Amino acid sequence: MLKKFERKVSEIMASDVNRRRAARQKKARQRQLKFMLILFIIIAIIILAIMCFTVFFKVEKIKVSGSKLYTSKDIVSASNITTNDSWFFLSEDDIEDNIRKRLNFVDSVELKKEFPNKVQLIVTDAKEYACYKSGDKYFIISEKGYILKEQDEMPENVFEITTRGISGKPGEKAKYTNVAEEQIVSDLIKFLHENNININEIDASSTMQIKLKVEDRYTVLLGKNEYLEDKVKHLKGMILAITNDADIIDLSVWSPENRHGLTRKSNK
Repeated sequence: MLKKFERKVSEIMASDVNRRRAARQKKARQRQLKFMLILFIIIAIIILAIMCFTVFFKVEKIKVSGSKLYTSKDIVSASNITTNDSWFFLSEDDIEDNIRKRLNFVDSVELKKEFPNKVQLIVTDAKEYACYKSGDKYFIISEKGYILKEQDEMPENVFEITTRGISGKPGEKAKYTNVAEEQIVSDLIKFLHENNININEIDASSTMQIKLKVEDRYTVLLGKNEYLEDKVKHLKGMILAITNDADIIDLSVWSPENRHGLTRKSNK
């Protein structure tokens, strides 16, 4: 009788173990199925994304506006955009760089994308802004500092920048030999524009003897590379106050403690 009871208990325990094992196996299979389903969905999304970027949404139409110097055909050709390009991967910076290298008088390019396959290029033409002389050539640059062209004679209606060295070729940004001189030129342009002073020349070839020519009349001696913003503000007041035929303004010794400038007439 006891043996039958023990056998019965053993059978019940074995059955319970089998049920638990079956339950664990079922849960394991369910987890595996869920994992496989999630993996399948992820792979499908990746494949779909790749196809969207590489197969679907190809550029089909390119519209160009804004430029008065170049034709739409010239601009599209220079942009290197083709109908094989993905609409998603177009970069405004890359397109602008491509165009400017081939069409020097392009100042900026704005890229507008119209879903799903249209592209618009809004082009702003560059204007002659300043120039510098290198060797026996004058190089004309835009307001952004890109070289537009070179020529033998001093161009009209632009101001001249004089430093110890600027290099580059049309389509590239002008490179200054001396970083300090580049900063001086940039700062002076900003300060002079803020004070509505017309620029004829900026000479930063010596950081100890900075000079300007302004308003088609005055030679301005700024001296060292210090207090430039305040010196230009003071210059504006002096220009407005001059009533004689002085054409030289000396601010080389100006400082917050010595807020004075001198004027005199040149001997020419």
